[in-house]
Amino acid sequence: MKAQFINERKKLLVSIEKLLEGPMIFLGFVWLVLLIVELI
Repeated sequence: MKAQFINERKKLLVSIEKLLEGPMIFLGFVWLVLLIVELI
């Protein structure tokens, strides 16, 4: 029972990670652009 719970949790974490990867990359680029604009 506990092993199944751990397995489900890992699957959920992996799916959340894959879901958030795109927006995080996008936000990283936005932050970089804002940083460059502020430094110029």
